[in-house]
Amino acid sequence: MRHFSERVASFGLLLAAFLTSIPAHEENEKRLTELAKEASEWAYPGATNVSSGEAEGVMRQAVMMTTDEWEKVIKYYEKKSGQFLDVKKGEAQSGIYQSGTEATKAGERCSSILADDSGMPPDPKKQGAPPRGVMIRLLTQCRAKYFVTVMISHTDKEKETHVVVTYIKK
Repeated sequence: MRHFSERVASFGLLLAAFLTSIPAHEENEKRLTELAKEASEWAYPGATNVSSGEAEGVMRQAVMMTTDEWEKVIKYYEKKSGQFLDVKKGEAQSGIYQSGTEATKAGERCSSILADDSGMPPDPKKQGAPPRGVMIRLLTQCRAKYFVTVMISHTDKEKETHVVVTYIKK
Protein backbone atom coordinates (compact mmCIF):
# COMPACT_ATOMS: atom_id res chain seq x y z
CA MET A 1 0.00 0.00 0.00
CA ARG A 2 2.90 2.31 0.77
CA HIS A 3 4.23 2.07 -2.82
CA PHE A 4 0.80 2.90 -4.17
CA SER A 5 0.51 6.05 -2.03
CA GLU A 6 4.03 7.14 -3.07
CA ARG A 7 3.05 6.74 -6.72
CA VAL A 8 -0.13 8.76 -6.20
CA ALA A 9 1.87 11.49 -4.45
CA SER A 10 4.43 11.53 -7.29
CA PHE A 11 1.66 11.73 -9.85
CA GLY A 12 0.04 14.56 -7.87
CA LEU A 13 3.31 16.52 -7.86
CA LEU A 14 3.72 16.05 -11.61
CA LEU A 15 0.11 17.11 -12.21
CA ALA A 16 0.54 20.20 -10.03
CA ALA A 17 3.74 21.16 -11.85
CA PHE A 18 1.99 20.76 -15.20
CA LEU A 19 -1.07 22.78 -14.16
CA THR A 20 1.03 25.66 -12.83
CA SER A 21 2.78 25.90 -16.20
CA ILE A 22 -0.46 26.40 -18.19
CA PRO A 23 -0.68 30.21 -18.01
CA ALA A 24 2.81 30.66 -19.52
CA HIS A 25 1.95 28.11 -22.17
CA GLU A 26 -1.33 29.87 -23.01
CA GLU A 27 0.47 33.21 -23.33
CA ASN A 28 2.99 31.60 -25.68
CA GLU A 29 0.15 30.01 -27.71
CA LYS A 30 -1.47 33.44 -28.25
CA ARG A 31 1.80 34.81 -29.63
CA LEU A 32 2.27 31.77 -31.86
CA THR A 33 -1.30 32.03 -33.09
CA GLU A 34 -0.69 35.63 -34.21
CA LEU A 35 2.37 34.43 -36.14
CA ALA A 36 0.40 31.51 -37.60
CA LYS A 37 -2.24 33.95 -38.81
CA GLU A 38 0.37 36.13 -40.53
CA ALA A 39 2.13 33.13 -42.08
CA SER A 40 -1.15 31.62 -43.28
CA GLU A 41 -1.28 34.37 -45.91
CA TRP A 42 1.24 32.22 -47.80
CA ALA A 43 -0.45 28.84 -47.25
CA TYR A 44 -1.82 27.18 -50.37
CA PRO A 45 -5.67 27.32 -50.27
CA GLY A 46 -7.29 23.97 -49.51
CA ALA A 47 -3.98 22.17 -48.96
CA THR A 48 -3.66 19.60 -46.19
CA ASN A 49 -1.30 20.75 -43.46
CA VAL A 50 0.98 17.75 -42.97
CA SER A 51 3.09 19.37 -40.28
CA SER A 52 3.95 22.82 -38.94
CA GLY A 53 6.05 24.36 -36.23
CA GLU A 54 7.12 27.66 -34.74
CA ALA A 55 10.21 28.99 -33.01
CA GLU A 56 10.66 32.02 -30.79
CA GLY A 57 7.39 33.55 -31.98
CA VAL A 58 9.09 34.86 -35.13
CA MET A 59 9.58 31.83 -37.38
CA ARG A 60 6.97 29.40 -38.73
CA GLN A 61 7.25 26.55 -41.18
CA ALA A 62 4.45 24.47 -42.66
CA VAL A 63 4.55 21.38 -44.85
CA MET A 64 1.43 21.04 -46.99
CA MET A 65 0.10 18.74 -49.72
CA THR A 66 -2.59 19.32 -52.32
CA THR A 67 -4.10 17.22 -55.09
CA ASP A 68 -4.06 20.31 -57.31
CA GLU A 69 -1.86 20.05 -60.37
CA TRP A 70 1.66 21.52 -60.35
CA GLU A 71 0.67 24.22 -62.85
CA LYS A 72 -2.24 25.44 -60.69
CA VAL A 73 -0.03 25.70 -57.59
CA ILE A 74 2.67 27.51 -59.58
CA LYS A 75 0.10 30.00 -60.98
CA TYR A 76 -1.22 30.69 -57.46
CA TYR A 77 2.25 31.56 -56.15
CA GLU A 78 3.05 33.59 -59.28
CA LYS A 79 0.01 35.75 -58.56
CA LYS A 80 0.77 35.89 -54.82
CA SER A 81 4.43 36.84 -55.27
CA GLY A 82 4.28 38.83 -58.51
CA GLN A 83 7.09 36.64 -59.89
CA PHE A 84 7.32 34.36 -62.94
CA LEU A 85 7.72 30.79 -61.66
CA ASP A 86 6.57 28.66 -64.59
CA VAL A 87 9.60 27.07 -66.19
CA LYS A 88 8.47 24.36 -68.60
CA LYS A 89 9.04 20.72 -67.71
CA GLY A 90 12.22 19.44 -69.34
CA GLU A 91 13.56 22.99 -69.83
CA ALA A 92 14.46 23.50 -66.19
CA GLN A 93 18.10 23.57 -65.19
CA SER A 94 19.08 23.51 -61.55
CA GLY A 95 20.16 26.92 -60.35
CA ILE A 96 19.09 30.50 -59.74
CA TYR A 97 17.10 31.81 -62.69
CA GLN A 98 16.02 35.21 -61.44
CA SER A 99 16.88 37.69 -58.68
CA GLY A 100 16.21 41.34 -58.09
CA THR A 101 14.40 44.05 -56.17
CA GLU A 102 11.29 45.93 -57.24
CA ALA A 103 8.25 47.69 -55.83
CA THR A 104 5.00 45.81 -55.26
CA LYS A 105 1.58 47.17 -56.30
CA ALA A 106 1.31 48.63 -52.79
CA GLY A 107 4.64 50.42 -53.25
CA GLU A 108 6.48 48.11 -50.86
CA ARG A 109 10.12 47.23 -51.63
CA CYS A 110 10.38 43.51 -52.41
CA SER A 111 13.52 41.49 -53.14
CA SER A 112 13.17 38.04 -54.70
CA ILE A 113 15.37 35.10 -55.59
CA LEU A 114 13.92 32.29 -57.71
CA ALA A 115 15.52 28.89 -58.13
CA ASP A 116 14.83 25.56 -59.76
CA ASP A 117 16.27 22.19 -58.79
CA SER A 118 14.49 19.96 -61.32
CA GLY A 119 17.39 19.17 -63.64
CA MET A 120 20.68 17.42 -63.28
CA PRO A 121 23.85 19.45 -63.80
CA PRO A 122 24.29 20.21 -67.52
CA ASP A 123 26.32 17.75 -69.55
CA PRO A 124 28.81 19.74 -71.67
CA LYS A 125 28.48 17.08 -74.41
CA LYS A 126 24.70 17.47 -74.64
CA GLN A 127 22.36 20.44 -74.85
CA GLY A 128 20.39 21.12 -71.66
CA ALA A 129 20.18 19.09 -68.51
CA PRO A 130 18.45 15.76 -67.99
CA PRO A 131 15.43 15.88 -65.65
CA ARG A 132 15.75 14.46 -62.13
CA GLY A 133 12.24 13.00 -61.97
CA VAL A 134 11.13 15.72 -59.57
CA MET A 135 10.05 19.29 -60.24
CA ILE A 136 11.24 21.71 -57.54
CA ARG A 137 10.65 25.44 -57.64
CA LEU A 138 11.88 27.75 -54.88
CA LEU A 139 10.79 31.34 -54.22
CA THR A 140 12.35 33.52 -51.53
CA GLN A 141 11.13 37.05 -50.89
CA CYS A 142 12.19 39.77 -48.50
CA ARG A 143 9.29 42.09 -47.69
CA ALA A 144 9.13 45.06 -45.33
CA LYS A 145 7.93 43.03 -42.32
CA TYR A 146 8.98 39.45 -43.13
CA PHE A 147 10.96 36.97 -45.20
CA VAL A 148 9.14 34.08 -46.88
CA THR A 149 10.39 31.03 -48.72
CA VAL A 150 8.03 28.79 -50.69
CA MET A 151 9.24 25.44 -52.04
CA ILE A 152 6.94 23.62 -54.46
CA SER A 153 7.70 20.05 -55.53
CA HIS A 154 6.02 17.34 -57.57
CA THR A 155 6.90 14.03 -59.19
CA ASP A 156 5.12 12.27 -62.05
CA LYS A 157 4.61 9.24 -59.79
CA GLU A 158 2.56 11.16 -57.19
CA LYS A 159 -0.86 12.74 -57.37
CA GLU A 160 0.04 15.37 -54.77
CA THR A 161 1.96 18.60 -55.13
CA HIS A 162 4.00 19.42 -52.02
CA VAL A 163 4.40 22.95 -50.66
CA VAL A 164 6.72 24.01 -47.83
CA VAL A 165 6.40 27.59 -46.57
CA THR A 166 8.93 29.17 -44.22
CA TYR A 167 7.86 32.55 -42.80
CA ILE A 168 10.22 34.68 -40.70
CA LYS A 169 8.94 37.86 -39.09
CA LYS A 170 11.45 40.74 -38.92
